[in-house]
Amino acid sequence: MPAIGGLGVTQAAEPEQVDRRYDELIRDLGNPTAYAKRAGLKERFIEPTPLRRDVPWNVADAQKLLEDLKDVAALPVRYALGLGHVLYSPLCGEGARLEPWLALAQGVALVHLQQTDGLSDSHWGFTRSGMVEVRAVAKQLVQDGTDIPLILEVFHPFEQGDKTVEQDVIESVQRCRAALELKNQQEA
Repeated sequence: MPAIGGLGVTQAAEPEQVDRRYDELIRDLGNPTAYAKRAGLKERFIEPTPLRRDVPWNVADAQKLLEDLKDVAALPVRYALGLGHVLYSPLCGEGARLEPWLALAQGVALVHLQQTDGLSDSHWGFTRSGMVEVRAVAKQLVQDGTDIPLILEVFHPFEQGDKTVEQDVIESVQRCRAALELKNQQEA
């Protein structure tokens, strides 16, 4: 069974297949949202990925999907934005920024915080250098008065030892906390 919102290579190359699969996506998301609502959940999250074969992969697709789901979904559908995804410049080019996604306003539920180089779909801890500055991200999230949670989401190669992974996660949490505390102190 194909992933919800995902297209195969041959499907993605045929516009009528893309349209058919999109219509199926809208129809198919009704059932899981109804089940989630019966189970007591209040909303459903979708995490956009930087693949043209996935829906949504860009801000315009994300807005269209939210609009098309309004009458189908049994509960609100919102986005979990992974910085490693939205900052991926090989696909998104100049649009590889957080700001356009935040324009979806109430459509954004949370942000997965990870370090990235913008050239890969990396989800590094903050022990590596990259382009993400935690304070700057936090500032962007509160500029319009919304309170969007930041959730640390880092992935490590399976070959890495448990102690190394544990230390990276602990140090990443410490660095993120320190950056957020400094940001709060500067605003006080």
